[in-house]
Amino acid sequence: MREIDRLAEGVNALASHLDEGRAENRRLQERMMTLAETERARIASDLHDDMGPQLFALRAAVGQAQSVEKRLDQPENDAERPNDRGTLADALAAITRHAQEVQKSARSAIEDLRPMTLDEAGLDELLHELVLNFSEMAPEVDISITTPAEARCSEAAGIAIYRFVRESILNAIRHANPARITIEMTVAPACDAAAHAALVTRVRDDGTGPVGKTRSGLGLNGIRERAQILGATYQPPTRLDGETVTELRISL
Repeated sequence: MREIDRLAEGVNALASHLDEGRAENRRLQERMMTLAETERARIASDLHDDMGPQLFALRAAVGQAQSVEKRLDQPENDAERPNDRGTLADALAAITRHAQEVQKSARSAIEDLRPMTLDEAGLDELLHELVLNFSEMAPEVDISITTPAEARCSEAAGIAIYRFVRESILNAIRHANPARITIEMTVAPACDAAAHAALVTRVRDDGTGPVGKTRSGLGLNGIRERAQILGATYQPPTRLDGETVTELRISL
């Protein structure tokens, strides 16, 4: 009888543990769905705030160029043509500049919605392209990256690393005014026979550091949630030896 009681207790404990696991999985799935919707809303807001003024300025520059072109076509305006030609050149330069800004905003939104998958390019290539894009956007910041040749991970882990690096660089540029940002990816060996090696991605910058809640908003909360789902370890931005350091550690 005692053996049956102990067996029943064990079955009940296992059932309770499974119920808790299922409840935790549902909570994480609901959280990720909410997070995805919130991210889409943020992207829509960013597009409205960024591209709206850019498109307005682009239309204004096009209108100015068209107006000057009409005056240049009129023979009676020969005396004004030198000034008009200078104005037209300025308008065309403004059109080019505003078009480039719109392109950057659109590319940023596309990367937010869906980075290239690891089937289309390796993680190493994606990260180097990401750094190149940021270097074009912020040429005053020295951004460097090192990645190990032996780094291999799942697509879910690769996307998590990509978004972690992207959000970390973006936050540093937006809020910390750094002169240098360094991304280092290493493979940490297993500490014992029962453990696994880990892919460690660390981002450091020499900016002013996190102030209040400016560097722990939606983007970093999303990284924290993804890390939890993957069983990874996420260290939010922390000041260390005069630098801001953040890290994502994913088991291999």
